[in-house]
Amino acid sequence: MEGIDGDLEPARARLTVAVDQPDVPAGWAAEPKWDGFRALVSVEEGGVVLRSRRGTEMAASFPEIVAGAAQLPDATALDGELVVWDATGRLPFEQLQNRLARRGAGVEVGQSTSGQWQPRSFTTPGKPSSPRGALR
Repeated sequence: MEGIDGDLEPARARLTVAVDQPDVPAGWAAEPKWDGFRALVSVEEGGVVLRSRRGTEMAASFPEIVAGAAQLPDATALDGELVVWDATGRLPFEQLQNRLARRGAGVEVGQSTSGQWQPRSFTTPGKPSSPRGALR
């Protein structure tokens, strides 16, 4: 196999670098990597269900998301990512985990982290979907 004797330099892993705009080749698409939990929100007859992709109920941990979704029309379904922001604008995954562990016990919205919904897709009666922004 070529390169065993040291003729070729081994490949090196590149570290990620923050950029203002990704360099996406023509015909390709990109989206941010959210450091959160994939989740589904559904609104039916005025009730809101917020579940993880594996079916874990998450509404008690994110009352602000449930309150926002309650304003949507019946038969709305959202697929997206639940994230929390800290005061510096970071997405601290450990704080997201803490919110889930507390399951509403003492979750005070807007104190140190704010829950946010980053949509991937949604459907409402008679309207196919595309992401339109964040639900806070």
